[in-house]
Amino acid sequence: PHINGEPSTTDLPMLSWVINLGWAAFGVSEIWPRAISPLFGFASIFMTAAIARLLWPGWAGIGALSGTILMGSIVWSILITLPSATPIAVFCLLVTFWGLIYARESGRWGGSILAGIFAGLGMLTIGPKLLIYILPVMVLEFFRKSPNVSREAFEHNHKSWQIMTVFGLGILIVIIWLVFVFIEQNNDYTLRLVGHLFMPDLFNSQIEQNKINWIYTVLLAGFLPLPWLLWGPAWRA
Repeated sequence: PHINGEPSTTDLPMLSWVINLGWAAFGVSEIWPRAISPLFGFASIFMTAAIARLLWPGWAGIGALSGTILMGSIVWSILITLPSATPIAVFCLLVTFWGLIYARESGRWGGSILAGIFAGLGMLTIGPKLLIYILPVMVLEFFRKSPNVSREAFEHNHKSWQIMTVFGLGILIVIIWLVFVFIEQNNDYTLRLVGHLFMPDLFNSQIEQNKINWIYTVLLAGFLPLPWLLWGPAWRA
């Protein structure tokens, strides 16, 4: 990404790629950049429903229920109206989750490959901190026993190659991007970019600001269940 004609060492490319892709397809306008967050937010609702159906296949209507809960969340409704890379990262994260669960259930490579690709795209959206959200799901999914999978299939699917595939593909995508950056720019710019990606506190000297951002994140997570948490008819339904 470039800012005022100069290559930026603090911005990741995915949001710029999506904007330029839309402009190439539909022409340059203000509409497409504003539509990115709602479109990816809407797609994330369907991915949430797909994940719920994989986890609870015997629960009729769980997909529609989970999508409705997310769509009705106050925080989510506000988030998908803001022009930012966060909805893209959330969509990539949900596809990664779906791929991990599908690979565990079926024992096929396709789910792990899909999860690895979108893990890499997610890291090109918000950086390596995406792994903070992926790792706990990986660990829990590795030890989860699905009631819909036989013991033999469980032992067959319970393989570490799934995790290695996801990590390997995700990191490979980031490395390929960095190689192209190195070719287009120079060694000093690439080192500064890697530093901002992996050690932002050291390079930006904004440790206190990052602590404040974490506090805001925790507060937003507390408001995420609203209004469902306080809506009595929803609990009685």
